[in-house]
Amino acid sequence: MNKFPLKIVDETLKRWFYRLGVYIGHNPGYFIIIPILLTALCSTGFQRMDYNYDPEYLFSPSTGMAKLERDELESYFPVDYNFFQPARMTRVGKFGRLIITAKDGGSILRSEFWNELVGLEYGVYNVSVEHEGSRLTYEDLCAKWNGYCKANDILNMASWMGEVETGAFNLSYPITFDPYTFEQYTLPAYFGGVDVDDLGMVESVEAVSLNYFLDVSEDWMDEAGMAWERKFLEEIDVIAEASPSLEITKFVSSTVAWEMEKSKNSITPNLLINVAIMIAFCLGASSMSDAVRSKPVIGFLGLFSAFLATLAGFGLMCYIGVEFIALCLAAPFLLLGIGSDDTFVMLSAWRRASHHSSVPERMGRAFSEAAVSITVTSVTDFLSFLAGVITPFPCVRIFCVYTGVAVGFIYLWHLTFFGGCLALAGYAEKKNRHGMCCFKVVPKSLSSNRSCFYRMFCTGGINPADPYNPKDNRDHAGMVFMRDKLGYALSLKWVKSLVLIIFTAYIVVSIWGITNINEGLEKRNTVNADSYCIKFYDADDKYYQEMKYIINVIITGDVHYSEQSTQDRIERMLRTFENSTFIAEGMTTSWLRDFLGFVERNRGYDDMDLRLGTEEEFAHTLKSMYLSDPNTPLHLDVKFNQAGDRIEAARFLIQGYDVSTAVDETAMVQELRNIAEQFSTQEFKVTVFHPYFIYIDQYLEITPQTIQSVLVTSGFMMIVSFIMIPNPMCSLWVAFSILSIEAGVVGYMTWWGVNLDGIALINLIMCIGFSVDFSAHICYHYMSEDGKTPEERISASLYALGLPIVQGAISTILGVIGLAFAPSYVYVTFFKMVFLVIFLGAAHGLILLPVLLSLFGPGSCSSRSSVRSLASSPSTIVSVHSSSKKQPCYTVNLGFVTPDPGRRKEAGSHLSTIDNFQRRQLASPNFRDFRQSEFDPDKLTFITRVSDDGVVSTPIRVVGVTDPRLTPVPETDEQYDSIIAQLGHRSGRGGGGVGSGMSSGDQTPTEVRHAASRHSANVTAAADASPRHMPTARHQVLKNSSPNMAGRMDHKKVCRSKSHKPRSTITDKHLLKELNPKQPLRKYHSFPYHMFINDTGYSSDESMKSNYEDSR
Repeated sequence: MNKFPLKIVDETLKRWFYRLGVYIGHNPGYFIIIPILLTALCSTGFQRMDYNYDPEYLFSPSTGMAKLERDELESYFPVDYNFFQPARMTRVGKFGRLIITAKDGGSILRSEFWNELVGLEYGVYNVSVEHEGSRLTYEDLCAKWNGYCKANDILNMASWMGEVETGAFNLSYPITFDPYTFEQYTLPAYFGGVDVDDLGMVESVEAVSLNYFLDVSEDWMDEAGMAWERKFLEEIDVIAEASPSLEITKFVSSTVAWEMEKSKNSITPNLLINVAIMIAFCLGASSMSDAVRSKPVIGFLGLFSAFLATLAGFGLMCYIGVEFIALCLAAPFLLLGIGSDDTFVMLSAWRRASHHSSVPERMGRAFSEAAVSITVTSVTDFLSFLAGVITPFPCVRIFCVYTGVAVGFIYLWHLTFFGGCLALAGYAEKKNRHGMCCFKVVPKSLSSNRSCFYRMFCTGGINPADPYNPKDNRDHAGMVFMRDKLGYALSLKWVKSLVLIIFTAYIVVSIWGITNINEGLEKRNTVNADSYCIKFYDADDKYYQEMKYIINVIITGDVHYSEQSTQDRIERMLRTFENSTFIAEGMTTSWLRDFLGFVERNRGYDDMDLRLGTEEEFAHTLKSMYLSDPNTPLHLDVKFNQAGDRIEAARFLIQGYDVSTAVDETAMVQELRNIAEQFSTQEFKVTVFHPYFIYIDQYLEITPQTIQSVLVTSGFMMIVSFIMIPNPMCSLWVAFSILSIEAGVVGYMTWWGVNLDGIALINLIMCIGFSVDFSAHICYHYMSEDGKTPEERISASLYALGLPIVQGAISTILGVIGLAFAPSYVYVTFFKMVFLVIFLGAAHGLILLPVLLSLFGPGSCSSRSSVRSLASSPSTIVSVHSSSKKQPCYTVNLGFVTPDPGRRKEAGSHLSTIDNFQRRQLASPNFRDFRQSEFDPDKLTFITRVSDDGVVSTPIRVVGVTDPRLTPVPETDEQYDSIIAQLGHRSGRGGGGVGSGMSSGDQTPTEVRHAASRHSANVTAAADASPRHMPTARHQVLKNSSPNMAGRMDHKKVCRSKSHKPRSTITDKHLLKELNPKQPLRKYHSFPYHMFINDTGYSSDESMKSNYEDSR
């Protein structure tokens, strides 16, 4: 099969990171000091932090139509705080609002209730603040109408409320008049919970609303107004506590911003607790029973590296002037989780690299594997946050900028700072120093006489005299569990079927949830759950939902208002608005209707000039005859040109009706804009606007922006996966996992009470990056395991990365778990979304994706017979490898052993070593007496072979074959006795065996065993001798061999047994079982155990020999 073209990217990165790892291994100090200095430099940027907590700016789309509509309205009708009308304002400004109900729950149409309301009004007017040495009261700061504070005119009813209470006067709804002054009151603007009889008369009222607006036309007024709002809240608390009958709920314009600030401060203790939890987890997750290979300090330093990187990234963004928002404080929770995930991946690669290698070599191998993996995840995370920058929601953009830059810093700091720390820990490990306290410890194999406490916490490392002892080379228990338990379970057909059934149900529930999703950030979700304004929002929704919106309709352009066709067109437009779903008929404010009615009623009077024939006449009559009264608010609805002879713009007010949910608000805005577009032309432009349309735009924008962001981010992820994971099938399954996880998060967040809003959009963007993390880890390693069955690939992938995925998922969830207890919807939503992302991502990476890859991944359709198998059968081909990058040293096929050509080419490089070893061994069979430098285990490969009848086979050369055969090594004392007994029996019958000098009956069992040991050592050395030494070895072997052996040498088989541990007794059945060639290859219990390595991934990675000297 041809190599996939993009595999060159993977190979190039591996080479680069290998060199980087080796360089860090040689010079760790530079890579530790430089990141610390850069962090200190970038952190100075916090001095320039620009904190923004304006909810309108943060949560409304910057490209929303409402902002354009407001610009259009303000260009013709700017707010005049000297002639202020709340229904005609374009911005929220500064204000205080009260909703008052009776404590006994009854009607408020009672004299004593209204008397208390008047006292409340008086108390508000007396609220004062200090500003620049002056004492300012409400009357100094209020928005005015014709020189006086815009008052709550409804309180004038207090003077005749006794008549209403007794029934002498009835209130008509929705408009009533003062029986003495004939002043008009629009009751829906003040009254809530109104009960009306069949005649339209008010029977009871549950709530009344009072509003206090401030002038913010100048900057100093805005600052003083904020101070007044704080004082206002304090005064209302005092009045509410003293009042016997008033139940008061309060709200000010700055409430949302203050609540965001309060929520930011409220999660600070949670952040500290979370950091402590994550430190404890990283210390525990990085530990092992081996005190030397245990890396708790490195686990903490990985977390510290993420902290330094986050500090540097945030400081740099503040330094260049990027605004900071409260939501950014949730990012450190997340970023620490990302950093710990990278830490565990690199630690896993370090543990899988041979600890017998030098530190630079081991760093190179760890970096060549782990650095590529975290490069994939870091690039995808960075690109996912980069995609969030293009959204029109400032809160999303700012959060993604800060978090994306921090992700980049975490990646660089882990390659440098953490890499340097890992190298230092590697040097300590080489010296058998304790992973936590750094003192030298005793290997486990030499600690049998120590106390239990010492053996548990103070033993580990390698025994220099016996470096390949299995007791000192144990795998991490979690990694073994992932390979042997989870990997095995996922290979079972019924488990695969169950996984697919559960996945189908998961998708169905997800789609169901997607169809029921709610859009938009509700008002109550912008404040803390314990905020005083929650009661206000509840009262507002209960009593004032029906008549909530007074909407501006603006007409601009070259419009001729004097023409009858224009007047008819405007009337049709207003009728169309009134007949729409959410507009109340009969509540429209139209100066044109009133003016034309005025003209019609007074047309017969000679003393009134009411000519309307031309534009100049129309404008003059309107301005001088109808709008001449300065107390009428209608003069705010007509914009004349500078000459005063043309109308440039006109405004009409329509009343929204029964808009109770976010869905209704969205539908209302869309319907009104459609009507405006229907009547608009180039000369006749119609615009609709209400200040709250700014927030409703998020409902309209959130869905298309979510789809756009998801598609763009998914595209980025697929491209990166296709490049970095050099297998198109694996890349497709990564893409499938992205879509599946995204669908699951969107669907299940609906069932968890999360709306699709700006906060959810941030998490959905982040979701894609995280979903790639776990999937890419598994797919990348699965693709790297060439030449194996899908089940073997899955087991190997889970062994390598299953534990880091679990640890990374847990650490990330622990990193945000503190947000679950925050009093803010924003932070709780953040936790819910991150939990869904991490949980579903880990489930896909550990369970679903391995099943799918084994069924439909690379190699799943290949014939079983074309793949090297572990089964012991005559047709089995088993390769026995050294740790060299070369081809397998020997291939055993149907019991025959043949040398590997690649190995043969290297014979000259270590010829002298083997030659010396063979000569010394022939003279002294006890190879333990040799110096370690003379016995190079990296150059030798052993395998035990037994003939069909249990007789040890000897390395006799075959005609035409120029290379030696491998030699048997008996593995138990019983095998020694049995085999030597048979050899002695044959020798006694006429063959020169090992015991040719005496009969087997003349030897003691101990002597027989020693003879077998000498025989096996001799023939083993001869097996690996170079061809030019083979005559000597051949002669030695033939001299000690039975003639019948040569005849049967074509039927040798690989010896497979369960354990080399001696048993006290043995039966014939056990002996046959030991020599049964159908038993599986063992993991450790083969002698010599440090030589046995196979190509199936079954051998312990920690028993692998380094080929650093070979490659060098």
